[in-house]
Parts: sequence; C-alpha cells; structure tokens
Amino acid sequence: MADPRLEAGVIQAILTRLEQQTLPRALDIKRRVDAGDKLMDSDTLFLDDALAGLRRDGPYVQHHPQWEPLYSRLIDLYDKITRKALENEQRG
Repeated sequence: MADPRLEAGVIQAILTRLEQQTLPRALDIKRRVDAGDKLMDSDTLFLDDALAGLRRDGPYVQHHPQWEPLYSRLIDLYDKITRKALENEQRG
C-alpha cells in the first residue's frame, strides 16, 4: 500500500478482529478439542475462514515484521487445533 495512514488503518482493523473475534474463538475451539471434543462443522468453517484471512493479511506482516511473532503463533495455534481434532476423530 502506498499510503502509510491507510495501511495503518488496515493493520489496526486486522489486529482488532484478531483480538476480539478470531483469537477468542480459536482458543475456545482449542479448549474443546483438548478436552476430547470433535470439531463441529461451524468450527471447520471458522478455521478455514481464519486461515484464509491469515493468508490474505500475510503481505502486511511482510511489511511490518513486528507482527510476525503473533502471526506465527496463530498459525501454530490452528495447527495444534487441527492435529488434536484429527486425533479425536481417529479415536472415535
């Protein structure tokens, strides 16, 4: 993005969404799968959408490396959720 003010606004919107919506829901899903629950269809749709958002927002992270640790932790969180959910599915 050419306009730094516009880019700052976009980044703020991304961070607000992550803080207020994405992260709380992802942590809730993680607690449930860690307790042995299987993913619901709505969880799968949410995770797909969240990962698409991370891919879409990736270029902003490239331009602002201070957000890379948060970005990486979110990807790791989704990986842990899906691995545990797969274990739960295989366990029956």
